[in-house]
Amino acid sequence: MNRSIYCGCLLLCAVLALLAAGCLAPAATGPGAHTAPLPVYARGDVLAGNMTAAGYDTFDPDIAGVRALVLGFEPGSDMYVYTFVRTLPNGSYSYVFSESWEAKLARPRPVFEAYGLGKVGMMAEEYLWKV
Repeated sequence: MNRSIYCGCLLLCAVLALLAAGCLAPAATGPGAHTAPLPVYARGDVLAGNMTAAGYDTFDPDIAGVRALVLGFEPGSDMYVYTFVRTLPNGSYSYVFSESWEAKLARPRPVFEAYGLGKVGMMAEEYLWKV
């Protein structure tokens, strides 16, 4: 009887040690690991769609020519930073607002991607604002 209590205590201590060490937790890497999905849009992507839903709330009779421009993605906060550009007749783009913090918007990735904007072009890196 005394021996069975000793074995039971030893077994209980071993189980508690495994739990404390995290051995029974799911692996953080490998085939079964949970990772955040990659962002849909990349820096420089020019996007078309519902610009009002995306935050373009300025009265503009020519809103059909306005596009969202992705300035970057911040993985730490899971946020897109973007602004708005206008399509020019030659196919290039010009910024709607002058560069300032107020002209840059930030939205959480799930919210921004839910706008359903479609990629229609790309702005070259040398013309992109810094984030």
